[in-house]
Amino acid sequence: AQQRQRRYLHSKSKKENEFDSCCITTGTEMMHELTKYVNYNIRLEMMDKSSLWHNIKVYFSSHTVPGEGEHNCLDFLRSLPEKEQKEKTHCFFGPDGDLLMLTLASYCPKIKLIREDMMSKNYYDIYDIGSIAFELPSKLNQIFGIQKGYRMLEDVINDFILLGFFVGNDFLPKAKMFYHLRDGLNT
Repeated sequence: AQQRQRRYLHSKSKKENEFDSCCITTGTEMMHELTKYVNYNIRLEMMDKSSLWHNIKVYFSSHTVPGEGEHNCLDFLRSLPEKEQKEKTHCFFGPDGDLLMLTLASYCPKIKLIREDMMSKNYYDIYDIGSIAFELPSKLNQIFGIQKGYRMLEDVINDFILLGFFVGNDFLPKAKMFYHLRDGLNT
């Protein structure tokens, strides 16, 4: 609902002859044509014996698959055999802030997140999500609980994700008590 509202307000405020980014939305003619184009080019590359794509598996999740793209990718990751989830390196790319939380929630030890640097255009930041997850217990003073067996790494990750949701994301509005951290609990 939030995304629909943002798109509606954006399309009302755009100037004439300005590109309407709302056409990059599920169900639009542009997305249908883009899906056909991507499918065609994937097949073309895979059939070309000189292409680097010739002997690899390609999984393409188009706009016709329900759900957001990053959620579909993580669903695919979770559907892999456990050995592949844990031993292979996985990489996600995207500007969405929720990707940090979503990749943490995968519990994969070898997962990377690449994001464009918000301060320096044409630069990218690479986050080693597995290392971040591994460091969370010490940063959140939870090492003792893990060492004594009271807590698991996944518990600490889940606590961090829950705390992160209080400051807002794509799905939940920011809790009012976090607008002004100094007197947030009194608000």
